[in-house]
Amino acid sequence: MDDFHKEYWNDIVKNYNNGDEIVVNKIAFFVDDEKQIGTYRGYDGRRFKIRFKDGTEKETTNLWYNGEVPDEYKDVLVDNAEFIPIN
Repeated sequence: MDDFHKEYWNDIVKNYNNGDEIVVNKIAFFVDDEKQIGTYRGYDGRRFKIRFKDGTEKETTNLWYNGEVPDEYKDVLVDNAEFIPIN
């Protein structure tokens, strides 16, 4: 893995440790600010409901895909959430 990608994934680890990154099925996502106006929204503003392993839930219309967790980071970036259906 080159230095650029290491830095990218190290930033994701930092955000994960701060609670700002989610990992579902070994894929990393970032939930950005819901109050942003006039900018692009992740997944074109589609609404997602997320349940974290501790039972807390969050809804967002600003979810961003960060990529499949590389093998080098799978011990650190473990699944911490799941998507749940929206009724």
